[in-house]
Amino acid sequence: MSDSLRRSVLNACIEAMEDVDVDISGFIEGYPEPDEPDVLEVPIDQLPDALVNDWYKKPEVIESHLERALGEFTDDEELTHIITSAKVRLTGYNDDRVYDVGQYHPDDIAGHLIHIRGQVTERSKRNLRDEKVAFECERCGQVNFIEQRGDGLKSPTECQNCERQGPFVENDRKSVMRNYQVIRFQTLPEETDEADPDAITLRLFDDLVGTLRPGDRAILNAVLKPRRKTKDSRVKVLEGDVKSVELLTADHSDIDIEPHIDDIEDVAEADNTYEQVIDSVAPFHEGDRTVKEAIALQLFGGITKDLPDGGWMRGNSHVLLMGDPGTGKTALCRYVADLVPRSEYATGKMSTGAGLTAGAVKNDFGEEGWTLQAGTLVRANKGMAVIDELDKMDREDRDGIVEAMSEQEITVQKIVSGILPAQTSVLAAANPKFGTFDPMTDIGQQLDLDDVLLSRFDLWFLLRDVPDEEKDESVASSV
Repeated sequence: MSDSLRRSVLNACIEAMEDVDVDISGFIEGYPEPDEPDVLEVPIDQLPDALVNDWYKKPEVIESHLERALGEFTDDEELTHIITSAKVRLTGYNDDRVYDVGQYHPDDIAGHLIHIRGQVTERSKRNLRDEKVAFECERCGQVNFIEQRGDGLKSPTECQNCERQGPFVENDRKSVMRNYQVIRFQTLPEETDEADPDAITLRLFDDLVGTLRPGDRAILNAVLKPRRKTKDSRVKVLEGDVKSVELLTADHSDIDIEPHIDDIEDVAEADNTYEQVIDSVAPFHEGDRTVKEAIALQLFGGITKDLPDGGWMRGNSHVLLMGDPGTGKTALCRYVADLVPRSEYATGKMSTGAGLTAGAVKNDFGEEGWTLQAGTLVRANKGMAVIDELDKMDREDRDGIVEAMSEQEITVQKIVSGILPAQTSVLAAANPKFGTFDPMTDIGQQLDLDDVLLSRFDLWFLLRDVPDEEKDESVASSV
């Protein structure tokens, strides 16, 4: 970029900053306060379209010029020097430029800034990352500053003073480091039909570190860049640096109901609305109307109540279907998982306790360490978690579900610690211990589920395959 073009961009940034509805003067006059952030957030909807378009193409250039523009708002040379070290963060997003994770052509967006929507599934520990390392020459004491690029540490080849090749020792007090964290960002469950959704590795810096937890949904402004899978590989994968975070609400307000609005109004105005809702639950499943009614009420959910004594009552309900093979438990479970936009489906046969709740796993981010990984109940926060064949899980693995069902959160206290949200309704299905229910034996003795876990379910339903000619003929006709 030529000097004249740089000055032109800087002038445009100065003019834009004068017009934004942000208290720039207050930011400058109060800076630096001990408790004040050194980041000025500017919404992109307050900037000219031309400047925003340039930001998409060259985010680092535009942000650096906006930061330089800050210094133009004061005549105090000392304060100007301090202000130029502050950061400007552009926030917000344009709806028509939001991508879901994986729903883009890598060659089109590599090196550009994009708005990317998804869910956090893993998070590393908070770390420090070198930006400029101070190497002190042990021969003459000269401190040599080396800018760091890439993942490896770059050391000086010779001392800038005595021109000898060291030896050198790092001076951490004079080195420049940044807070640093890595996350795995994945396609939202309702936006993919694949068993293995797309995911991307993203890096957070400075005050953004710690703002996202596994299970959080967000739209991130990030610069995506290609990186070789191995040193000599021709294949490159996309990774990114997050510039800003826009957390999405955990309710269903982001779901588009416009295509169904006429049907919703018709049902709402009908005299038998309640019956229609029940009938719409797995309409292919003949009978078990009480079970369908319970599931319908579970889908609508309840209200979390704060009690006078400081306690609270969860609004979510949990339903357990226990029954003989062939009674339609799995079909009901799969129907609910497909119906609810914010849902997760798991089977006890294939899941561990950490897979259903959360756990610490060795990361594959290209660095040593562990990450906090969200399980089914966390990813389904403010939605439905459907667990089939609950009885097939190991007893130790089932114990981890209890806290999520009762406290609506999951505590991890292992190598990586954290408290993750799990405000999730659970619909689970289980088979009797001996294959089918024996009408002559107490039901409790035929369930391979412990009392503590059973007590967390608000409703139990026993589905038995009792021979009945009239009922069997009705079911066969329905099929």
